[in-house]
Amino acid sequence: MIAVNRAALYREITDYVMIAIGMAFYSLGWVAFYLPNHISTGGVAGLSSIVFWGTGTPVQYTYFGLNLVLLAIALKILGFKFCIKTIYGVVMMTLCIAMFRQLFPHPTILRDEPFMACIIGSCFCGIGLGFGLSYHGSSGGSDIVAAIINKYRDISLGRVILLVDMTIVTASYLVLKSWEQVIYGYVGLIVVSFVLDQVVNMGKRSVQFLIISERYDEICQRIISTPPHRGCTMIDATGYYSGNHLKLIVLVAKQREASQVYSLIDEVDPQAFVTQTSVSGVYGNGFDKFKVKRSKMTWIVVFVMFVLSLPCAYSLSEGHGWMSTCRVLGKSIFDFADYLSGNVMMPVDALLVSLYISFVLKFNGYMEEANKGLDETHTWRVSGWWRPWVTYGLPIVLIVIMYRNVF
Repeated sequence: MIAVNRAALYREITDYVMIAIGMAFYSLGWVAFYLPNHISTGGVAGLSSIVFWGTGTPVQYTYFGLNLVLLAIALKILGFKFCIKTIYGVVMMTLCIAMFRQLFPHPTILRDEPFMACIIGSCFCGIGLGFGLSYHGSSGGSDIVAAIINKYRDISLGRVILLVDMTIVTASYLVLKSWEQVIYGYVGLIVVSFVLDQVVNMGKRSVQFLIISERYDEICQRIISTPPHRGCTMIDATGYYSGNHLKLIVLVAKQREASQVYSLIDEVDPQAFVTQTSVSGVYGNGFDKFKVKRSKMTWIVVFVMFVLSLPCAYSLSEGHGWMSTCRVLGKSIFDFADYLSGNVMMPVDALLVSLYISFVLKFNGYMEEANKGLDETHTWRVSGWWRPWVTYGLPIVLIVIMYRNVF
C-alpha cells in the first residue's frame, strides 16, 4: 500500500511540475513573440492581448481576472475535481507572464519579421498547451467555456474552442485595424493546433509486451491491481528447445507506462523474459475510440479549403478587393500563397519523397515498384546504375533548389 501511495504521489508531483513547465512555454511564446508583434491568439490570452493593446492594462491582470470569473462559474457547474489543476495552471501561467514581462519588457526577437515570430511563438504555445493537457491540466479560458457548454449541449470540445478562438482573433481587428495581423492570428491558431496534437499524441503511443515467466499468475495480478491497471491475456505456448509448456502473457500499455510495467515485472520475477514492440494503433477500452466517420472529415477538409481560398480570391483585385491591401512578407495573399506552394511546399514534398525512397523504401524496393508492368527491354526501366542518383544525387539537388527558392 505504501508503494502504491508513493507511486501515486510521484505521478501527482510529476503532473504539477509538467503543467508548470507547459505554462512557462506558453507564456514565453505569448510574451516574447505574440505581444510585441501585435499577433492575437485565442482564449483569455487573446482577450488580454486586445485589452493590453487598447488600454495598456498589463496582460497578467486581465488574464487572471477573466479566468477567476470563469473558474468561479466552473466550480459551481463542473465541481472542484475538474478545476483543481486548472486553477493551478492559471496561477502558474499568471506568475510566468509576470516574470517574462519583467525579464523581457521590450522584446526585440524577430520584431520586424511577424510571420516568423508567429510560427515560432505558436510552436512555444502549442508545446506548452500540449504539456498541460498531457498531464491533466489546462490554461483555463476557452477550455472552461467549452467544458461548460459540452455538459449541456452535445457539441464537441474542439469545435467550441475553435469557434471561441476564431471569434477572439477576428475581434482583434477592432484594436489593431489590420487584417494582416488578424491573418497572422489565424495562422497561429493552425500552428498551435498542429503542434498541440503532436505533443499530446506522443503520450498516446502504445507498446505491446510479450512476457514469459513461471510466476505468470503473480505478474498478472500485480499489473491488474497496481497502476497502470492494465489487462493481461495469457496464451498457452511450448518451448521448442526444452519442450516445456509455458504461459505467454500479452499486455498492451501506453508508452509512458512502459517503465512502470518493467518495474512491476522485476519486483515479481527478475528472471522473466520480456519483449517490447511498438504498435501503430490501439482502439478500445482504455485506449483510443474507433475512428470510422471518414465522410464527415472529408466535408470538413473541403470547407476549410474553401474558407482559406477566400482571402486569396479577395486579394486579386488591386485596390478593390477587401483584402487587396493585406501584405504577407511584402506580397499580396494570393502571391504569398502561390510563392508558398510553388517555392516551398512542392520542393519540400519532393524532398520528403526522395528521402523516403532513400532511407525507408530503399533503392531495391523503389526499383521493384517502378518496374512493375514493364518488360525487360523497356527503355525507361529503372536499373542498378540509377542507385547513386536516386539515393544521393536527387536529395542534394532538391535541397539546393529549395534553398535557392526560399533564400
